[in-house]
Amino acid sequence: MSRFAAREIISLFPTLLFGTAVSDGLPALAAAARARLTGSGPRRRTPPDLHRDAAFARLVSQLVAAARQALDELGYLKALRPQVSALWATAAPASEAEPLLSTGNAFFGGLLVAEAPGQQVLRTADPRPQAQVLQPAVSELNALNATEVLLPLPTGQALFFPGWLAQGLASAPQRGERLVLRFGLLFEDFVAAVGPPNWDHPHGKRMQP
Repeated sequence: MSRFAAREIISLFPTLLFGTAVSDGLPALAAAARARLTGSGPRRRTPPDLHRDAAFARLVSQLVAAARQALDELGYLKALRPQVSALWATAAPASEAEPLLSTGNAFFGGLLVAEAPGQQVLRTADPRPQAQVLQPAVSELNALNATEVLLPLPTGQALFFPGWLAQGLASAPQRGERLVLRFGLLFEDFVAAVGPPNWDHPHGKRMQP
């Protein structure tokens, strides 16, 4: 019986996250977002069109530049022009964990904690189907067997990730409200001609047959 000459571990299809600091003008962004919040309960949200508001123009430019840099690092063509296709804000108690959700209609999803009582933590879930089917017991959690990863996320740090990645902020021990800006990015030609975001379905009204 033959044996392998050497032991080797190969990583296939890594999931990369990219971060960029957006600290300049953060109070003004938070104020502009709060002015657009709707609802009267503990959880409020703005429409997903803040990227069309002049108050967020500088942020949109920063996000596009950061997305272009990420595309360069991933090896995509220069002809691909990233564009913010949706930008919205949510306000909710920091002590309540967010559900783990992916970012629909987006190549990149992302978020920016604009205001929060202390440092927040992002939960990310393993997207591979096997992780939801069978989770064997482990002697020690590590990057190879974990089905959920926690990432510290300081205020003012924008994080980019694949749109399909399920993620959400964990509950925080501090009392108070956190204001979070979330965004999706596609490509200019795609947004204009092929797939403009449809916010009536499945996020809003159900389509009638």
